[in-house]
Amino acid sequence: MRQSLGSRGDGAAIALNILNLGRLKLGFGALGTCKVAFDLGLAYGKTRKQFGQPIITFDLQRAKLGHLAARIYALDAMAYRTAGAIAAGEARLLAAGADPRATIALVRSLALEAAIIKVVGSETLRDVIDGALKLHGGYGYIEDYQLERLARDNVIDMIFEGPTTSTAWSSPTSSSATSTRGRLASAIS
Repeated sequence: MRQSLGSRGDGAAIALNILNLGRLKLGFGALGTCKVAFDLGLAYGKTRKQFGQPIITFDLQRAKLGHLAARIYALDAMAYRTAGAIAAGEARLLAAGADPRATIALVRSLALEAAIIKVVGSETLRDVIDGALKLHGGYGYIEDYQLERLARDNVIDMIFEGPTTSTAWSSPTSSSATSTRGRLASAIS
């Protein structure tokens, strides 16, 4: 018996779902790296002193960190809410004994969310790393500091699973995104 991922003609749907899941995973990877970069910046900001006090005590630095923390929280909520929707939908499909193609449709119905998480994740990560680098001053670019590697590696997050610019512009007009748009709007209101 020949093994296949689906029926003849399902290849494009399967490939696009792999892209959708990849975008979601990239968003989760960016989320984890955001938390690491934020913690590195915060820890260094507590040790770096200007005018006899840690730079983390200055209002401007605290405001910047608060803004970054809020963005990380928003990314976290979006990513886990989408993953939860996939898990709950898959559990319902399994309990109902649905055809495996129903899982493909489920993931496809969340393509817009996956694209948004990829774009927001990579852009949030870029900004969090930038904020942490600024707290480090010139030391953030030295290989001895973990932040240097995070900054260097972040470039690929903007490119994998579709460049951020094309992902942002193409996903909302896709057929699966069009059907999803109403759910996003109703969830917000």
